Amino acid sequence: MITGKLTVSWSHRNRLGTWWSYSDSGEPAIAEFGTEYDILVDGQLRTLVHSDLARTGTSWTYPEATGIAGSGLGRLKNHLRVRIRTWGTSHTHVAIREIESEFERV
Repeated sequence: MITGKLTVSWSHRNRLGTWWSYSDSGEPAIAEFGTEYDILVDGQLRTLVHSDLARTGTSWTYPEATGIAGSGLGRLKNHLRVRIRTWGTSHTHVAIREIESEFERV
């Protein structure tokens, strides 16, 4: 459950480095060259209510004010689905990695 702003974080993955191993699934400090992440937020009816595209970091925050403005309800939505989609080579092809989490507000 979430209250107020929502902060999501993740780890980079790099399958190309010499340090890659099955034990850590390629989780280094540095992503593959050109890696970008799209954050897609869906509301209660699984309709897109917010997107933040071409991010390169490993965390993202959805402020309360943005949630209220995008809800069309004048208040925060009770249910959110957040999808983090990985892109490679500067957004020229989608990687097979998409992380999805669902959250309920209190």
